[in-house]
Amino acid sequence: MQGFPILSVMLAVPAVAAIACLFLNAQGARMLALVATLVDFVLGIVLWMNFDIGGAQWQYVEHAPG
Repeated sequence: MQGFPILSVMLAVPAVAAIACLFLNAQGARMLALVATLVDFVLGIVLWMNFDIGGAQWQYVEHAPG
C-alpha cells in the first residue's frame, strides 16, 4: 500500500459520488451512493487488514509535495 494515497481516495470517493448524484435520477443516485459506500467500505477493510498493531503510531500518513 506504500505510495497509494488511500486516505485521499477514501475522502474523494464519497465527495465525487455526491456531486455526481446531483445529475442522476433517484434510482441512479441510489445505486451510485451504494457503490461509493461499498468502495469506501472495501478501502477501510484494506486499511484495517494492513494495520500493524505493534508498529509505529502513525501508520497511514500522506505527504503532499510542497
